[in-house]
Amino acid sequence: MKKILLILVVFASASCFAQTNVSLTIDHQINGEPFNWSTVATNNLDTDLLFTRLEYYLSGFSVTHDGGVVTSFDEVYALVQGDETPTINLGEINADNIEMISFRVGVDQPNNNADPASWPPSAPLAPKNPSMHWG
Repeated sequence: MKKILLILVVFASASCFAQTNVSLTIDHQINGEPFNWSTVATNNLDTDLLFTRLEYYLSGFSVTHDGGVVTSFDEVYALVQGDETPTINLGEINADNIEMISFRVGVDQPNNNADPASWPPSAPLAPKNPSMHWG
């Protein structure tokens, strides 16, 4: 009987720590419309812009959940292309309620100053063609 009770307690404890997979999907838009290479946008200085390349890095992800608990994903980097709708998988956390996802545009200073060739070829911070080298 004690073994059955112990098994039930262990099972109940494990179910209290359910993992939640957190991901972020980027939906590029210009003036509320889906991004299109042929769309002319106007900036805040009333200058027309026509994009020929739109690539940028996202890093420094953190998720605020369950009443203000913050979980950081410092090792997640994404190289985002303007003509794609990427889903960035941040990882799993113990959370019941996701309140906010924060991130930086760009690369954190230690990796910004590091050698991009030190990353495996498939990594977002590895050398790219056309170049995304930030040095």
